Amino acid sequence: MCVIGLTLTLTTLAAFLLSPTQALAVSALAAVTGFFLGVAGKSRLRVVCVVCFSAAVALAGYTLFHLRSITPFQRAVGETVQVRGLVTEARKGPRAVFYTLDATFPGREDLPRANLSLRAFGEMDYVQGDIISCEVRLDDQAAVAGDYGFSQGVFASGQVTGEAGRVSGGFPIRRRLLELSRSLQNNVYAHLPKESADLVTTMVLGADNVDSDTYSVVNRAGTAHLLAVSGLHLSIVTAMVLRLLQGVRIPRRAAVVATVLAALAFSALVGFSASILRSFFMTTVALLARLGTRKSDSLSSLGFAVAIISLFFPAWLLGRGFWYSAGSALGIVVLGGPLGDRWIARLQGEGKIRGFFVRLMVGAAGVSAGAYVFTLPLFVATGGWISLVSPIANVLVAPFAAPVIAGGIVCAVTGSTAAPVQIVAALTDLCVRMVLKISQLMAGLPMATQPIDEVWILLALVFVFAAAAVLAIMKANRRVIAFACALAVMVCGLGSLTRSLMDEGTVELCFIADCNAAVLLRQDEAVILGTPDRAEIGLLLRYLEFRGVRSIAAVLATDSGEQVGSGLLRLGARYPIDCIVGPNDAYILGQLALAMTDIPVYSSGYARLELLGGVGIAVSPPHGDILVQTGSGTALKSAQSFSEYAIILLDDTSAEIELFPDGDVVLREAQGRIPSPIGAMLFGERRFRLRIG
Repeated sequence: MCVIGLTLTLTTLAAFLLSPTQALAVSALAAVTGFFLGVAGKSRLRVVCVVCFSAAVALAGYTLFHLRSITPFQRAVGETVQVRGLVTEARKGPRAVFYTLDATFPGREDLPRANLSLRAFGEMDYVQGDIISCEVRLDDQAAVAGDYGFSQGVFASGQVTGEAGRVSGGFPIRRRLLELSRSLQNNVYAHLPKESADLVTTMVLGADNVDSDTYSVVNRAGTAHLLAVSGLHLSIVTAMVLRLLQGVRIPRRAAVVATVLAALAFSALVGFSASILRSFFMTTVALLARLGTRKSDSLSSLGFAVAIISLFFPAWLLGRGFWYSAGSALGIVVLGGPLGDRWIARLQGEGKIRGFFVRLMVGAAGVSAGAYVFTLPLFVATGGWISLVSPIANVLVAPFAAPVIAGGIVCAVTGSTAAPVQIVAALTDLCVRMVLKISQLMAGLPMATQPIDEVWILLALVFVFAAAAVLAIMKANRRVIAFACALAVMVCGLGSLTRSLMDEGTVELCFIADCNAAVLLRQDEAVILGTPDRAEIGLLLRYLEFRGVRSIAAVLATDSGEQVGSGLLRLGARYPIDCIVGPNDAYILGQLALAMTDIPVYSSGYARLELLGGVGIAVSPPHGDILVQTGSGTALKSAQSFSEYAIILLDDTSAEIELFPDGDVVLREAQGRIPSPIGAMLFGERRFRLRIG
């Protein structure tokens, strides 16, 4: 089953590169190949035959999925249609309101029911659980949400073109689940302080209530997986239900069936995401195996889960959440579980108390190590950094994570203020604070998180992993392994030293996709050119964290306007800022001074700064243009429009670089081609190096 699941998953993922016609043709070819291999009847070809038939099924299933769910909306791009849908998510952007609807299209039989990403202008009039009706002009889905939208089940997007209004009736099950989820969240907030309730509702109910600062801390510590409802949460729920039913002496078969139903109810309540469904299928297989005499095989259960998801929810494979979930599960089964069991047997000793703590801590360490090792390549490729303290942090938070989930469930399902419930709430709050404190402590350690923002570092990392795998397969002795590790450390150290020496005399001018502010970087210091608004500040903070920025020499807030204090407050709370240069406007300068009380604010009409060890920056008062001068070049960032930048680099190659509002970059007379760093893949950034002196 594991081979079948892996084949279905990889083939379905590859099918997204093909058109439906091509996928169907390849499916037929795979089926014919499998048939002839089966006729050959040789036992050694049996696995290849199974792989061929699995690939044929995956390709055929993808073709049907594409024709049913995606093609109708591709054909309807540009049309105005009537939409009736349930609001499942609502958020306010800087210029528009964005809704996600579970939508139907009355009068259009060719358009299936689907999730719709909808944008409207004005105030946020609707909340989660409302049913609305409106006219929508359909847009190209790929241009708005891309692969991420598909991974969230969003197959269409559009803009409201007419009046929208609430309607009644329809979507009874999903609407009631949303209402129940809101009610349970209210219970949690009634029992716990806001900061703890934010984390508990996210961990237990699948909400998105954790602020970006808290998420950044747990992300750097490597404990962010606790915020995604997955196998850990479902295993605690099923264990609680099963133990409770067994405690009241419910027959074994009835207890198993009731536990499966409880797992289904919990999965529905938090939303059928890829991680929770994968866990639900694995848990169901393991529980149903108890009805018979056979023990469930973990690898087969995982293969069954990914096979179901590949066949019925193929778009989920485009989201990194699925791969994190499947990778961590595989790591726990293959490495974490056996490793933990081996060390528990060695360290358990005598005494129930000692045995309990050994099983708790060593088991958590094994699970954490297995999940971390198998998801590290994914984390580096999609996250851009390595958390060196993640295994230790996960071992330390393990004793508190389970009580948070169990106590959060108790707080959510009861509105009572009885003494026992208050005791549970107090213990839950204590455990939440311990999880946050441990994460803050680990994230704050020097060198705890290493950004991987250059291709050579990733290649070195891949080489080290490949060498370790080869040595393990060859069963090399300890002396050879120690020598290889020392060599790898020396190579990485020399590479880092060489890179830092090369960067000493340069600054980088960086532009980030979907962010109005440009960034000047030199080592761990930055200058922000432009003012980030509420929608952009989160992206900018993640980027600065990714690049290892520790301080900000200046913020040139020439295009502040109505954004005074909105993004700057969060920027100032995260990083020390030496000064702010505002526009030559007394009102805006006053607002900046009130918002940023401890930071000097200067007028752009009188500011001439020398920053980053040799970069001269001046601001043109009539237009608010920013002039950046270095020893080898000049860069001009125009403040006339948030999205328009014109950059001229005067260096040995006489390269003129123009950035247009749509994000395109034109290099004229540029010599050579530099490989894009990993950061460009993560943030859509453009980097330009300038020599100092």
